[in-house]
Amino acid sequence: MRAPAVAVDRRHHPGVAHNESLGEQFEQATSASSVSAAMNAIEVTDLRKSYGEFEALRGVSFSVAVGELFCLLGPNGAGKTTTTEILEGYRSRNAGSVSVLGLDPAHGPRQLREHVGIVLQSCGLQDDLTVTELLTMYRRYHLRERNVDELIELVELGEKRDAPARELSGGQRRRLDLAL
Repeated sequence: MRAPAVAVDRRHHPGVAHNESLGEQFEQATSASSVSAAMNAIEVTDLRKSYGEFEALRGVSFSVAVGELFCLLGPNGAGKTTTTEILEGYRSRNAGSVSVLGLDPAHGPRQLREHVGIVLQSCGLQDDLTVTELLTMYRRYHLRERNVDELIELVELGEKRDAPARELSGGQRRRLDLAL
């Protein structure tokens, strides 16, 4: 069976950081994992994944430069989730090579997860907890706990710090996801 087509939309944003602290964090994350300006943040070559007879991914190759905005687009069943899970280190691949921030997700997921965050289309937040309460609760899961006030400012949710998650707009929820 043939794998469905996946389209890629890429735009380069030299000013990825819209505020100084985000830019500083990006620099720290990329330097900490040995990613230089000349190295791609993501490198995928001939990625393959099968589930029995079904080829979910067949020969997928792409690269994402440091500072590049990259969107993986395609219809249901095209392999977007499988690709993302392989990049995160949550799913194994059958063949091909993958490098994220200079690391192979199949062999260094803990180290990789310290530098990579994934924001999904939807997330199961506890709607009755406030932004501050959620950040306080979830920060304990990270090796390097961040200051809650700093996180709130970083994702520009200062005016919503005491609002329950159920009162956040969709965009505000994604920013909260990023902070978590």
